[in-house]
Amino acid sequence: MEPAIFTYPALAAVLVLITVSVMRGWFVPIRTHERELAAEKQRGDDWKAVAGERATTNAALLVQNTALLEGSRTMEALLKSAGPNLEKVQPTGGS
Repeated sequence: MEPAIFTYPALAAVLVLITVSVMRGWFVPIRTHERELAAEKQRGDDWKAVAGERATTNAALLVQNTALLEGSRTMEALLKSAGPNLEKVQPTGGS
């Protein structure tokens, strides 16, 4: 006895059509599809907003670090010009 799938080829064709439709996404309702696309767009917009905030924060940190580095270089130049030339000073035999 043959299985029913071979007895009724129309049934086999419908099952194949349903399987292919599910795999290809043809059974997804348009409202569900539009909702998913809107959610994906919202996630992208949220990511762009967060990235913009981080870029602003990073720019502010860069300005602050540059100011600190310039202050350090200025202090180093001031100490080098005001103090003794340390390369010419001989170490003493202290304890």
